[in-house]
Amino acid sequence: MTAEVRLQGDALDFLITLLSGSEAELEAPAPSSDFYNTLCEAICRIAPMDRAALFLYDDVAHRVRAVGVYGMDRSELPPDGPTLDQAPLAQRALAEDKVLVSTGSLERELPEAPVRQLGLRMVACIPLAAGERKLGVVLADRHGQAIDLGPEQSDLLWSLGKTAALAAVARIATRRQADARMLAERLAFAAELHESVVQRLFGLAAKLRSDRPLSAEDRNRCADEAERALEELRASIQRVPGIEEQPVPSLREELERLGLQEEPPVRVAWEEGSEVPENGDALARAVVLEAVRNSRKHGTPHELVITLRHEPGLFQLAVVNDGAGVGQSAGAPGLGLRLLAFQALSLGGIVEAGPLERDRWRVRLTLPAEG
Repeated sequence: MTAEVRLQGDALDFLITLLSGSEAELEAPAPSSDFYNTLCEAICRIAPMDRAALFLYDDVAHRVRAVGVYGMDRSELPPDGPTLDQAPLAQRALAEDKVLVSTGSLERELPEAPVRQLGLRMVACIPLAAGERKLGVVLADRHGQAIDLGPEQSDLLWSLGKTAALAAVARIATRRQADARMLAERLAFAAELHESVVQRLFGLAAKLRSDRPLSAEDRNRCADEAERALEELRASIQRVPGIEEQPVPSLREELERLGLQEEPPVRVAWEEGSEVPENGDALARAVVLEAVRNSRKHGTPHELVITLRHEPGLFQLAVVNDGAGVGQSAGAPGLGLRLLAFQALSLGGIVEAGPLERDRWRVRLTLPAEG
């Protein structure tokens, strides 16, 4: 048995161990960076390569991210990975479904900035595809040295990319199942809430609908009932299990990224002195992403305008879509915004969505703030 065959056998054993995963990894709502880092390590063992980076498309945030690396630091890569238009090499590898090696003027194949920063001279591109799903690519090199892949190594790397893609799809499905369980728990909680807090509010509404004038004592009793109902509601919401937190960009970072997109263009107006409440940054980012996603799905916007402003005691964020007249369904907000509204209520805030004049649609988040 040659050293190369032993190396490939060790790498495959290593890969099998990785893909089987620990029980904790398989039950996690999303793959950890360790999972993707180890995939990059397996590729470097097989080729062999010195360093590798794995890029996946995030269909929630609509961007490409480097989710795994080996032989380098994640900070050496830009926060947003290249799109297919910016990386013809990746586009061809996914279209042809084969491992490609490129050399020479790599600035024509990949974004110029990382090519120069990393000193790339010869790069192997491995497609990650499962069926019709084009998930991403792995880019690997030998710190500028020549890459000579034989047919066996190319086939092995292609198989590794295919298996890695299947593993990623399985873990995406696991995450969606976890989200579905979370949604079921929250809907069950909503039903339970209806039987408790709503009963208190029903009695309050009946009292307020009475034709008899309210005495000062009646008004105080109604105010007390409303306050108790609100306290019970907030306390109950805080007991609802939340989705496991994953490292995500801040609202400001997300807005900077959205400001660079061209279709549709996004204009951000952040009023000077307006600060997001410390506990509301993740919620504000989620509201922006859901509003942007809905605008693309249900409308044909020419421009999205995101405004952030501060009023005494309040922070407001609004996303306005100017193309809601074509394809925008009328009626109540979708499930995504309803869940975000549910979360906003636990922070003492509110999420609203509805039409404006001239075929515009607005999603607005209001949170309590100091000052």
